[in-house]
Amino acid sequence: MMRFVFSGFLLRYVAYQRSLDYPDTTGMQDGLDRLFRDHPDLRPLVIDEEGHVRPTVRLCVDGEIVRGQDVFDCAVQNSTTIEMLTAVAGG
Repeated sequence: MMRFVFSGFLLRYVAYQRSLDYPDTTGMQDGLDRLFRDHPDLRPLVIDEEGHVRPTVRLCVDGEIVRGQDVFDCAVQNSTTIEMLTAVAGG
């Protein structure tokens, strides 16, 4: 099972659900595809036009920040948690 956890402004794009579970995922790409199929407005906020994770978003896989394209190659365990974190602006 893959669990996605959301915070900040991303919550409004998943109907204010703090987490979403996707059982029987076959890998990170499969989990992200299923998430974006269910919540298509979320995709352009997380993934840019070239298919890369936006620099304003950090994905933590089981507590470890994964940068760049490495996120698509992450191994998925029986219970993987992906936290989607957004940058905080201000001074």
